[in-house]
Amino acid sequence: MSKIYKIILFVFVLMTVGIIGYYFFAISRNYSLGENGESFFVPSPSEPKFEIKTKNGKVTVNNIYKNPIKNLSQSGVRFLENESYIADFYPQDQGFLMVIENSDVQSARDMLEKDFLEVLGISEKEACKLKITLSVPFGVNEDLAGENYGLSFCPDGKKFFENQ
Repeated sequence: MSKIYKIILFVFVLMTVGIIGYYFFAISRNYSLGENGESFFVPSPSEPKFEIKTKNGKVTVNNIYKNPIKNLSQSGVRFLENESYIADFYPQDQGFLMVIENSDVQSARDMLEKDFLEVLGISEKEACKLKITLSVPFGVNEDLAGENYGLSFCPDGKKFFENQ
């Protein structure tokens, strides 16, 4: 084998490995591994929107990773927080965790739902497709603790009190 042929072969192999490595890095940079080894998409803060997969199709939302209030474990992000509530997103299960932290639970829920729709840039109908856990801690209201109330305007949303 001639010296030129060896050099050309070496350069070709090097370029092929480089292209494959770059492709793998570029594709996998927004993916993380969950506890069970399953990969999940972590949105890039540079994109204006991203898609959330649901049982009923995809929902496109404003990118809450652009200006997070707090970065959480498991690539989660806190995107709403005040004295009345918090709202987090976890990409591993494509789900939202919302916690009411005000004893006036109904007013806090109303504000949370309004802000949630506004920040994500979605309609109530789209929000109802999302995986949402909305809870009230024991320290806020003993009677309401331990339940997932969901969003009040969704078919699976639960009322806090019977007389609502």
